[in-house]
Amino acid sequence: MAVSALHSNSHFKTVTEIAEELHVHRITIYRLLKDGKLPAFKIGRVWRFDSEQVRKWLDGKDTSHPNR
Repeated sequence: MAVSALHSNSHFKTVTEIAEELHVHRITIYRLLKDGKLPAFKIGRVWRFDSEQVRKWLDGKDTSHPNR
């Protein structure tokens, strides 16, 4: 199985993947993270996004914005 296939099926997304899905620049994602507006968590120094939480956030269902 190709690495890209494994990566695309992942439940957790990177900053670059989320930026591409939302059609915004990576800097915009970092600004949203800094302001606590986008649900995400850190693994070490790297931000990760739960696809389901981001989907709920986009739908306006998640107002908790759990940046950990």
